[in-house]
Amino acid sequence: YTGLLLALILFPFFTDDQQGSVGMYFWLCIGSLLLILTVFNRKLSVVQKLRVNAFVFAGSVLLMAPHFLKTNEIHASTAKPVADWLTVRDFTDRKILVYDKLAPSLSFHLSDVVGMVGKNVKRELQWEKNDAWRDYYYPLNEDGTMTEQLYQTLADQDVILVVRSRRVKNVPENLLSHFQLREDVGIWTVLFN
Repeated sequence: YTGLLLALILFPFFTDDQQGSVGMYFWLCIGSLLLILTVFNRKLSVVQKLRVNAFVFAGSVLLMAPHFLKTNEIHASTAKPVADWLTVRDFTDRKILVYDKLAPSLSFHLSDVVGMVGKNVKRELQWEKNDAWRDYYYPLNEDGTMTEQLYQTLADQDVILVVRSRRVKNVPENLLSHFQLREDVGIWTVLFN
């Protein structure tokens, strides 16, 4: 219990960039106090202590999770840092493609349709009302070469390709060769001209 209490008290100092979300620290102190009171309360049975501690711990995690994820979103799996990066550089008017990964959150954060490139990319189609999604899907040929549709898009428009950083090595060279600039944004790599 001592380790858990210390972790709850020290947690914000290692995760909070601004060092000062008063509401979070208040709930953290209340949760720590409840844990201390239940651990040292001799009137409670072991089962009651476990129930209270489980409830307080789960509540503390639920209260701290949004703050933790917001202050560390560059390390999370969200595409919000990429959307922010694109918005700051005024690249949102360009055609944006995501390689080999479903990234619906990028579309959500940009409030725009994002195209997908890949060999085995599976789209969720149950909410599609028509076949317009085909205009934003660029499959690669089985050998990894680009289709005529993708060649045409790269030739006609300013295109940005967003790839998970660890998957850049899997992007076919003929696709990579269309981009001169590269920027790492959290777990994502943005390729552009």
